Amino acid sequence: MQTVAIHAIHRILNMIVVIIAVGISGAALMRYAPGFDADEHDLDARLSAETKSRFRAARRQDANLPQFLWKFARKVSHGDWGFSVTLNRPVRELITERGSVTAKELGGGLFGAASAGLALAFLVYASGSAALQTIASSMSALLLCIPAALLGYVALWLRLPSGVILGATLLPHLFQYAVNLLESMRHRPHLLAARCRGVNPWRIRVAYALAPCLPEWLASLGACASLGFSLAIPIEYASGTPGLGQLAWQAASSRDFPTLFVLTLLSAAFVMVCGTGADMVSARNGENPHAQ
Repeated sequence: MQTVAIHAIHRILNMIVVIIAVGISGAALMRYAPGFDADEHDLDARLSAETKSRFRAARRQDANLPQFLWKFARKVSHGDWGFSVTLNRPVRELITERGSVTAKELGGGLFGAASAGLALAFLVYASGSAALQTIASSMSALLLCIPAALLGYVALWLRLPSGVILGATLLPHLFQYAVNLLESMRHRPHLLAARCRGVNPWRIRVAYALAPCLPEWLASLGACASLGFSLAIPIEYASGTPGLGQLAWQAASSRDFPTLFVLTLLSAAFVMVCGTGADMVSARNGENPHAQ
C-alpha cells in the first residue's frame, strides 16, 4: 500500500513539473517569436488609431516574460486566469464556456471511433479473410491521408457535427491498433490449447482473443484522446465550432498571449493525465497474469 502511495505521489509530482516546464517553454516561444508585437488588428482599416494603440499597450504589458509569469501565478492563486484583449472577456469564462463544447465533441467522437474501430477490427479478425483485411486497412490508410482541416470543411458543407469528423479522424488509429492486437493473439498458447480442447470457435474469439486485448486497447484510448484534442483545433476552426480548438486558432492569429498561455497549460495537463491513465492501465494489466 505504501509503495502504491509513493508511486502515485511520484506521478503527480512528475505531472506538475512537466506542466510547469511546458508552460514556461511555451511562453518563451510565444514571447520571443518573430511578430509578437504585431497582430491582425494592425492591418484592420476599420479600427481607429486609438483602438490599435490600446491593443499594442495590452501586448506590451506581457512583453516582460518573468514579470508576466509572476503576475500570472499570483492571479491564478486568486482564481484569475487573465483577460483576453482580443475577445474582450476573461480567459476563465472563455475556457469554461468553450471547454464544454470541446469536451462533448471529443467524448462523442472518441466513443464512436472506439466502438466502430473495435467492432470492425473484430469483424476482420473473426472472418479470417485476407482480402477483407486488405480492404479495411486500405480504407483506414486512405482516411489517415485526408487532412483534418479538409474534413472540417466537409462537416461544414454537409452540416455534420464536428464530433463526427473528429471520430472519423481517430477511427483509423484505433482500428489498426485493435487489428494488430487481435492478430497477435491468434497463435498464443492459451488460444491454441482452447482449440485443442474443442472450445466453441466464437467463444475462443470473444473470451480467449478479444477479452485479453481489451486492457491494452483501452490504454491506447489515452493516446487517442490527446491526439483528438490537437485535431480539434483545425476541425473546429474549419467547421466554425465554438470550442477550445477555435479559441486556440483565434488566439494564435491575434497574438493573444494570456489566452494562448492558459491553453498551453491546459493542453499539457490534458496530455499528461491521458498518458498517466494509459500507463496505469498498462501497468495494472502487466501485473495481472490472467490478462496475458
